[in-house]
Amino acid sequence: MPSVKTAISMPESTFREADRLAKRMRIPRSRFFAQAVEAYVRRWKDRQIMQRLNEVHKGPPDAEDKAFLEASHRLLAKLTERDRW
Repeated sequence: MPSVKTAISMPESTFREADRLAKRMRIPRSRFFAQAVEAYVRRWKDRQIMQRLNEVHKGPPDAEDKAFLEASHRLLAKLTERDRW
């Protein structure tokens, strides 16, 4: 994948911490910043997905959800009872 150069501004203390950490990790500083941005983007996308799922599933469970939950609880109770010492 092609790389793009960019300039960013940040507090000097943050830059120094990032620089020290990149050295400890033995990776180039540019790679450190790229990995940090990749992780941030991934986390943001995950939050967006979670928000959408929460929106879809808000409110009380419907009859199908209730039946599934009850069946799950019965199965869990059986498994727990069977695996007791």
